[in-house]
Amino acid sequence: MKRILLVMIVSLSLSGCATAKNVATLLVANKLGIPAASKEVAAKDEPNRLIARDHSTCGVSIDRWRRVQVGDEVVCSWFGIDSALETARRRAR
Repeated sequence: MKRILLVMIVSLSLSGCATAKNVATLLVANKLGIPAASKEVAAKDEPNRLIARDHSTCGVSIDRWRRVQVGDEVVCSWFGIDSALETARRRAR
């Protein structure tokens, strides 16, 4: 039951892209095997896409998209070639 609740909390946090201040979300997500990382937002693409410096992207709610500013560090399930390489390197360590 605790694991299910934990998975639900992490899923909800990641779907809205938790801020980097929420380090617990990042640690729990990685422990559960959810590919999450903290990255700086380099750009925003309407209506709900965040773009990191390495060009990986993260889809968020429109409300969250409005609150996040370019330059903010966010924890999210980032997608893209560079993001996949970073995840593979981290797992190889």
